[in-house]
Amino acid sequence: MRAHSNGRGRNHLPEQRCEAAATVLGCPTTAVTLDNGACVVHSAPTQRLTFAEVAAAASAGQSPLRAQKLYRVSQSPHMSPCTAQVVEVEVDPDTGQVTLLM
Repeated sequence: MRAHSNGRGRNHLPEQRCEAAATVLGCPTTAVTLDNGACVVHSAPTQRLTFAEVAAAASAGQSPLRAQKLYRVSQSPHMSPCTAQVVEVEVDPDTGQVTLLM
């Protein structure tokens, strides 16, 4: 999953999460809503997927979740740029070797 949020533009990540969850849950996208960090089917609230489950399913299907926004200092000088990046790694406890997981 890749997500970039820099304060400008529309974030399509929530819609992508619902689309991916609907595919896994076998229901229409319109039947899925976001509830407390999970994708939930309206008519069957016990049918739910966490964000991690949705991201894993989307990546496994070769369609990772993606969002990008543009931040221009000249348009919002009162805002300071902030970036958060996440990577999943595996660390061998015996050797300390770090392996990047994709």
